[in-house]
Amino acid sequence: MNKIIYQEINGERIALKKGIFGWGIVYPLRDEDGKINWKNCIAGGSWVKLIFLAVLVFFIIMAIVEYTTNFQFCAEVINNQTKVILPQLKLP
Repeated sequence: MNKIIYQEINGERIALKKGIFGWGIVYPLRDEDGKINWKNCIAGGSWVKLIFLAVLVFFIIMAIVEYTTNFQFCAEVINNQTKVILPQLKLP
């Protein structure tokens, strides 16, 4: 297992880990001193990515709700049409 290396770049401390495709930035759940880093636990290192993911999930849920509502409406219309059309038929 590869260890995390901390580098200081432009006054900012960055955690790096070597993977299959080379070095990459990681967001460890615990700092060097062992304290839990809540920002990385909740947001994965970036609040913008978390907000984007939340908006994307919201749109998917709303699309599913709209889709099921449309199916319920269509089923209701079909049921009402059969109730209205069949009693009006008069056989000779």
